[in-house]
Amino acid sequence: MKGQTSTVFAILIVALSFMMMLGVFAVSTSFKTKTTKTIDLLFVDAVANKMLLTAAEMKAIVNTTNTQNFTRIISIPDLIGDRPYVILGTGTVLEVRTQDRNAIFIQKNITRVWEAINITGAAGSSGGKVRIDYIKTTGEIRLS
Repeated sequence: MKGQTSTVFAILIVALSFMMMLGVFAVSTSFKTKTTKTIDLLFVDAVANKMLLTAAEMKAIVNTTNTQNFTRIISIPDLIGDRPYVILGTGTVLEVRTQDRNAIFIQKNITRVWEAINITGAAGSSGGKVRIDYIKTTGEIRLS
């Protein structure tokens, strides 16, 4: 009887240990996924803020000079995490979006830094650079 009891307890201990191991694995995977999304969202926000800062610099140049058209080229990260992304301009909305099934994106209103401007075009992150053209006649910024 003692041998059977010890075997049953050993099997229970092994089963409980296996269940605890699965629980720890599930929690760590969930934690990793949430942390990665949070960090990626911070990078997406940083790229969007860099674009807004560039727009503010361009506005200062336009307001202090008699510039008709000019271009700025800024450096951006090639990837956010391990994902490529795109920067889109539509009207007064600037959007930075990762290009994958679980896309992370953020939208910013460009009128926060430049009231009378529209933003158009799109730029991918693959080259590590974004070209931003100011066109005075149409009152817009074009991304490429």
